[in-house]
Amino acid sequence: MRLLSSALAAVLFVTVPAGAASAHGRDHDHDLRIATYNLSLNRPAEGLLREHLANPGVDDVYRRQAHNVAEVILRARPDIVLLNEFDYDPEAARLFGENFLGGRYPYRFVAPSN
Repeated sequence: MRLLSSALAAVLFVTVPAGAASAHGRDHDHDLRIATYNLSLNRPAEGLLREHLANPGVDDVYRRQAHNVAEVILRARPDIVLLNEFDYDPEAARLFGENFLGGRYPYRFVAPSN
């Protein structure tokens, strides 16, 4: 029996709030919203999460899971969100941000873990 192992990562998404800085470079009053979410967006085989996130229009349990998670994040509208239980795959993180979060989070950091 071959065991598949996949490193899980913490993914940090950061957005810049609309109107956060004036033309003079001063910040407007804005409460910083920070969230963390255990997504369970991990898959049993390397590259499988990337494949799922690259094809958001497919209607199956995997894409519905990603859409549901994204809906919660978008409704909460955090400026910074730490996503846990996400496969270590920087490309999958990019695809999740673009295809499921609508590009709202232009900055991300993907940290490998054990």
